[in-house]
Amino acid sequence: MKAIGRKPEDLWEEVDRAISEHTTSGYKMACIEAEKVFYYKLKEKGYPTKNIKQILALFGWKLSDKDALKKALEKTNLIKTSFDYTLSSFEAEDIVKSFQSAVADFTNARALSWQRKITLFWDNYISIRSSFAKMFLLGVFIFFLLVEYLASPNFGGPKVVKFLVAIANFIFSWFILLLGIGAVIGILVFLLITFFEKNRTKIKEIK
Repeated sequence: MKAIGRKPEDLWEEVDRAISEHTTSGYKMACIEAEKVFYYKLKEKGYPTKNIKQILALFGWKLSDKDALKKALEKTNLIKTSFDYTLSSFEAEDIVKSFQSAVADFTNARALSWQRKITLFWDNYISIRSSFAKMFLLGVFIFFLLVEYLASPNFGGPKVVKFLVAIANFIFSWFILLLGIGAVIGILVFLLITFFEKNRTKIKEIK
């Protein structure tokens, strides 16, 4: 798909053409082409397209339906990796619509109202239904569970802390040593280069 120099509305021509074939291969091609348009528009707007997880984590609040986009990406990946993956026309249309909606959300120049921003932020990060909120709560729980364990003498917590501190001291001492050696070598190399440069200048002057 050559997207350079084409109008935004023309980017979906190949997708529509593939859907209109009404064949399994056409439905699969439509999903793949829709994904290409999605990544192209993201790249055009300066998003880091090599890491879609990072995009969803940092900019997912802009999406009206982040879960639908995730499913579309997952199904499209299955289409590309599984030769015998079956796909209905309804699934293909839903996938294409998810990519179209995501493109509109990421490229819409119209500023969102603060109410809409709060709603999207809530749905994607704060709501207990969001994966981000679940992972955050799980992380908090594990953190305090670890603190409780390390503070408890009955389960050997202080011994573990002492062991970890010893490892940290060992690594830190070697780091300082290697840093000092590196600094000395760097200074010696700099002095040698300076010395040779001066001598070369003197030789040129004599000639």
